[in-house]
Amino acid sequence: MKSTILTFLIAIFVILNIAGCSNSSDPAKPDDDDQSTNQWVIESVVLSAQYPSLAVDGEGIPHVSFLDDTDGYVKYAVRSGNSWTIFPVGKVSNVNGTVANGGISSLALDATGNPHITYYDYGNAQFKYATKSGNGWNLLTIPLPNDPLMSYASPFIPWEESNIVIDQQNGTVHVSLQMLGGLSVYVLGYWRAGMPEAVIVDNNGGNTGYNNAIALDSNGAPCISYEARGTGELRYTHWNGLSFDTETVASMPNIYWMERLTSIGVDNANVPHIAFYGQGGYKYAHKNGASWIIKDISFQSGYPAVSLDLDGSGAPHIGLVTIDSGNSYRLKYARLNGDTWVFENISDNIDNASIKRDQSGKIHLLYETDSNELKYAHN
Repeated sequence: MKSTILTFLIAIFVILNIAGCSNSSDPAKPDDDDQSTNQWVIESVVLSAQYPSLAVDGEGIPHVSFLDDTDGYVKYAVRSGNSWTIFPVGKVSNVNGTVANGGISSLALDATGNPHITYYDYGNAQFKYATKSGNGWNLLTIPLPNDPLMSYASPFIPWEESNIVIDQQNGTVHVSLQMLGGLSVYVLGYWRAGMPEAVIVDNNGGNTGYNNAIALDSNGAPCISYEARGTGELRYTHWNGLSFDTETVASMPNIYWMERLTSIGVDNANVPHIAFYGQGGYKYAHKNGASWIIKDISFQSGYPAVSLDLDGSGAPHIGLVTIDSGNSYRLKYARLNGDTWVFENISDNIDNASIKRDQSGKIHLLYETDSNELKYAHN
């Protein structure tokens, strides 16, 4: 009888403890694929933001750009001690306060740590290039060329996405961008600071330039990944000194979603690496001679976003938004251990992400929650 009562009490104790555990307030509950070896520190940057972009300086200090959808401004923030200092950069809404697809920004730091930002100014239908000057900003409109398909002078207009990278040796600014022509033809464009106007890189298929991302090789030549939506392809192009050489990497589904669906890095041997959302889910590609080696990353997402950075050995570090069995969108950090992916869960209920690895090897992640709060995580 005593043993029966004891067994009953133990069962009640176990049930109560399980119930208590289920009420945990941890922001991200590990699931079966979580192989965390890091203790992640997570903090809030701002309560209302979209389209985050992240850069980390030589001292490991994070810098971010984002759209503040409460006032229609692209803003820049830098971590100062345990807080964030925020600066308005430029307004992107029109006279009615409409932002539409404006405010998508890209941030890069020069060798001195000074921020450079490109963004889509919806209100003025312009791509802007901003450099910080004291507490203010110098704003330049990126000049776009005329559309050669038109019978009269009609310049391209910007369309959503631009991405910036800076040559750390000479300070040259390079920008990839998407342009829209008068016949509803989307093309990939490229602009280098000092050029009189951007140039057309790829208009093959009439619907290119989506989800573009840019990196530089060791010679300072631009390398760009992007989606050719007209043909459902991931394409890669690089400057050979005289022109851009373009090739198809893999197939891509047409996803009408304003997040990063391609991300590119170039290693010390000038090998390009691309993370992207392809047929069947996330994938990672790197070039081997004249061909591409493509590896599945195993996850799918209804609203995908992916960001890649490389370490000194050329190994990929990837932030990606996945969907779990409970239909929650989860930020994961992925890295390769030999030939196997290792995943760590960072946070649930998110929409977008940007990743950087600093010189000490620390991983930095910037992401937007589904309530538009901007958060920063590091290990």
